[in-house]
Amino acid sequence: MQNSISSYRSTFEKPLTPEIFSREEKRLLRSSQISRTTFISAIKTHLRHNIRSGQTIDAIAEEMCLSQRTLTRRLHTMNCQYRDIKDEVMMELSQDYLINTSEPIRNISGKLGYSDASNFCKAFKRWTGSTPKEYRNTHSRKQVGDKSQI
Repeated sequence: MQNSISSYRSTFEKPLTPEIFSREEKRLLRSSQISRTTFISAIKTHLRHNIRSGQTIDAIAEEMCLSQRTLTRRLHTMNCQYRDIKDEVMMELSQDYLINTSEPIRNISGKLGYSDASNFCKAFKRWTGSTPKEYRNTHSRKQVGDKSQI
């Protein structure tokens, strides 16, 4: 009993390096007791870090040490779909790029893994109801207006 307590303590006294964190994260993700928020957050994190490579559900499942079927099944029990999570991440990243940079839309679409800007524009309009240009113009004016009121 003494041995198990000291090894438990020594595990948590070590600084978490990316290697240890990755192993612990994967162990947690394989657990069926993981919360919905934690599980979806892990998927979003993997997507954000690998967005340019156009992460497929198979690639995400492999990174999480799950089969594609297990990942899909868990998402289904959480009333989620991988496509919806990926769209949410893509929308958040694109909105951030549009508001916080002056990069041309074609560059932003490339950073997000789109082969051409027109496909990105169609997806963005589906997510937000406006084109990237309209979105940028609307939010740029609000920021300028907010600064002038200070």
